[in-house]
Amino acid sequence: MTTTMPAVVPVSANPAQSRVRVVITRIVPDLMLLGIIGVLLSVLSVTNKNVNRLNGALKTQAETAMPKVGDYLPEVPAVRIGSEEQEVLALSAVQLPAVIYFFAPDCKFCADERSQLPALAALSENKGYHFAAISTAPPNETRRMFPNPTSFPILSESGGQIGRNYRVVATPMFLVVAGSRRVNAVHMGVLEPSGLSPLLYTTK
Repeated sequence: MTTTMPAVVPVSANPAQSRVRVVITRIVPDLMLLGIIGVLLSVLSVTNKNVNRLNGALKTQAETAMPKVGDYLPEVPAVRIGSEEQEVLALSAVQLPAVIYFFAPDCKFCADERSQLPALAALSENKGYHFAAISTAPPNETRRMFPNPTSFPILSESGGQIGRNYRVVATPMFLVVAGSRRVNAVHMGVLEPSGLSPLLYTTK
């Protein structure tokens, strides 16, 4: 006698259930991916806020540390760049009143500013001010930026005193300095002649 067992229908044989399983199989990875993207976006948002806070703090610190109008500058040693290097006192070599341009040879904005310097020097002299450029780097690095003679004196760092004593927290930086060594105006960043004119006070 032959016994016939009832046919066992696999779950997957049910078309409706198979379609549900396929849909779930496709949706779950997408939901996981969306969840991961959401987490990453949250992290990036927090990171951006932290970066903005840090940038704001650094800017505040820089503005606090940099020279202010009314400050008096000290006299510090420097090296005058020319056919021969010469040890000098910075402000005496500059001759006050003056517009003093502080720069760093590796500063991109300082490289952009270089083409404006002759015009800035001419404008300063027309208004009764001397013009000078002072580097925060040693003479060998400074000379690479100005390999040819200029119409204005170029001074270089000597013993790390320029940046520290004149509080050069960023470059380019311009100071308008009176004959008494008083700072009459401060400008951070690239400067064109049209921007320098308002800074040149009649009181020297």
